Amino acid sequence: MKIYSSLHTHSHLSIDGIGTIQQWVKASREKGLHGLAITDHGDCASMLELYTIGRKEKFPITMGCEIYLIEDLETTDKKYYHLTVLVKNFEGYKNLCKLSSISFQQERFYYKPRVTFADLFDHKEGLIILSGCLAGPLNYQILKQNNLEEQYLKEFYKQFGSDYYIELQPSIVIDNEGEQNKQEIVNRRLIELSKVYNLPLVI
Repeated sequence: MKIYSSLHTHSHLSIDGIGTIQQWVKASREKGLHGLAITDHGDCASMLELYTIGRKEKFPITMGCEIYLIEDLETTDKKYYHLTVLVKNFEGYKNLCKLSSISFQQERFYYKPRVTFADLFDHKEGLIILSGCLAGPLNYQILKQNNLEEQYLKEFYKQFGSDYYIELQPSIVIDNEGEQNKQEIVNRRLIELSKVYNLPLVI
């Protein structure tokens, strides 16, 4: 029997999401999912509702967020990474709430609520990190072909150890010329990296 839990999901609280938290929990149970994580963009607005509904429905849930990540506070353009962050325990819940809160501070907010790598590493306890979508730090470097992806992977593994996972996504993303499936390119490289560094894959 195959067991699948959805670990990267956006509700109606995200600009690219769909469905209420209640609808997601209901659909996940109907489709036989083992569990559900909601990772809305940029804040933790869905977490309390997800926790409440999950307990009421007796359905396994994981709280999380897709954060916007920048190299440092000197980053003043619109460049930012996306990173999937999940809550492992109560300490992780507090840390993710703290990260969400500081991301709206004046020195960090620029078009989006953002946190730095240093912020994330300072509040890492109890958090699980997935490498994220095409805009994630690892995937961005792969597509840039600048050979920096291993440097980023090593730093994340150094900080999070066994709580760091390489995330594959099945979505098809075509470039402007319609010639390349970017997600396919990234997935192939991520699978290579997972074998080299013996890191687990999630979908």
